[in-house]
Amino acid sequence: MAERNNCESMEYITGFRGSSGAVIVSRDRSCLVTDGRYALQAKVQSPFELRMQGSGTLPEKTLEVLAEGRWQTAGYEANRLTVRLFEALKPAAPRWRDASALLPALRRTKDEVEVAAIRKAGSIA
Repeated sequence: MAERNNCESMEYITGFRGSSGAVIVSRDRSCLVTDGRYALQAKVQSPFELRMQGSGTLPEKTLEVLAEGRWQTAGYEANRLTVRLFEALKPAAPRWRDASALLPALRRTKDEVEVAAIRKAGSIA
């Protein structure tokens, strides 16, 4: 799960460039939780299932979405998640793993499409 202050990982995973959101990914589901200010932007930028925060808080809606699954292990970015939010989310899964090093490593690895885009940008500059 990427929380609102980690725009780099959230954008890399979902394509969504907003500044408020949470990302939930499992083998069979990919979900982006954000607030109403970003509804149109999220629909345009991300193929993920979109869940709107509504009148509650982002952590409350994220916990609601997590509660819909049967999570054995959940990942989070410790350097991006407050202790308060982590404590609120802990009941959603029996085990939690710090994935702080995983997402930046994935962002550093480029596939053929990303390499081609970088080369094209370099040739334009």
